[in-house]
Amino acid sequence: MKNISCYLLILFTLLIAGCNQPTVKPEKTYANKWQPILLKDGDNFEYRTKISDKNITTIRLMIKQNTQNKLKALWEVKQGEKIILSKQVIASPENILISSKAALITEKNTTPFLSTVLMHWWPGIDYFKWEVGFKRAVLIEMLAGFMIEVIKECNVAGIDGFQVQLKAGKILMAEACLSPTITLPLSVKRFQSSGGKLKYEAKLLNYHHK
Repeated sequence: MKNISCYLLILFTLLIAGCNQPTVKPEKTYANKWQPILLKDGDNFEYRTKISDKNITTIRLMIKQNTQNKLKALWEVKQGEKIILSKQVIASPENILISSKAALITEKNTTPFLSTVLMHWWPGIDYFKWEVGFKRAVLIEMLAGFMIEVIKECNVAGIDGFQVQLKAGKILMAEACLSPTITLPLSVKRFQSSGGKLKYEAKLLNYHHK
């Protein structure tokens, strides 16, 4: 009887100690390598874009497997409920981005999107430390350099990410919300080099993947 009483006392003490332990929130962990602009079968992105306060459009990009070795990118641009551009691009996975840019570069409704959301600076930061305060200097193809800094956490379309600023010297070039798990930026604001006035903005409305 004495042994049972001692056992119950020890069990009760352990339970009380366990209840008094602080709740530890598990840290988010991400792979060291971000794979920017790596489009895959089943990717479906929809963005709301605008130039200053004008020309608000919706741009949708849908990626499907076309053949065993090629992907099909369907681009749609809408103003309100009206589709003003619809174009298909078929290419190998490694060339689907280059082929899309070549096919859409003359379309005035998509050129700002191509030069901002699909900008060539994103592949320059594929290895990245996802934490607030992290800074890194990046050189793009020996042509231009900038500093990228994580400012804070962000959330776009229900997806958690990190808000970053890209500066060339003291000039703010762009601000973006990036997710380590999504291959395209969740949102991007691009600024004019003179005065920092907002030049173009794109924000993810929906993202689906097969």
